[in-house]
Amino acid sequence: MQESNTTHQWSAKLTKDNTVFQGEHLALNEAVKYVTTLKTNLPVTIFVDYRANIQASPSPKITNRTAREISEILLENSHIKISWIKARVGYFGNEAADSLANSATESNDVQLNIKLPKCHAKNIFRKDMMKQWQS
Repeated sequence: MQESNTTHQWSAKLTKDNTVFQGEHLALNEAVKYVTTLKTNLPVTIFVDYRANIQASPSPKITNRTAREISEILLENSHIKISWIKARVGYFGNEAADSLANSATESNDVQLNIKLPKCHAKNIFRKDMMKQWQS
């Protein structure tokens, strides 16, 4: 990282049923959208500590709406790059991002209503049905 100053912060609270993948992708999507508002063609690298973000976004068979949006923005803005960094090793921005995520989790703010992945929703439904059946 060239500079260790923060130019923009964003966080949101998700429901307890949303996945880490959804939260990480939502944050990456917000970061990519923010960079497009800067109106610059200078190279910009967004560092992520969740490899699935990098692996899902460029896939041609994207079914996740947020990942597809990230991919489209990156295709239109070749100066924006995504790079993986190791988590929990003291990178300035990474520590700040983790702190924002923890604050959002513990806050009483309104939760974002993000559609659950079908497989995750089915698992929740099955668990609820088993609970009802056993009680």
